[in-house]
Amino acid sequence: MTNYARGANFERQVKADLEKFCHIVVRSAGSHGAVDLMACHQNAGVAADWWLVQCKINGKVSPAERNELYRIAEQCNAWAVIVSRPKRGKILYQRLFVRGHEQFVEIFP
Repeated sequence: MTNYARGANFERQVKADLEKFCHIVVRSAGSHGAVDLMACHQNAGVAADWWLVQCKINGKVSPAERNELYRIAEQCNAWAVIVSRPKRGKILYQRLFVRGHEQFVEIFP
């Protein structure tokens, strides 16, 4: 299986995982851009949260890719989220924050 096929399969797995939590998820297949998935979740009576998601099986995202994802998410008033699956384990979600010139990561289920 090619790296592209493995990455596409992982994107589909993440899409299915997000859909379990009432997210509407759109996959940007073959885009090779900063955003692999766009997800929206409507909380009860609260405005929707938008997620712009970059899927990386090994979790390795270059600083330039992180910055681009965060920049796009900031413009859209969305969360910048990187999703990985370390050592074929549980899917790991990481939300990016920028304070000053430093990036911070919040890990959540």
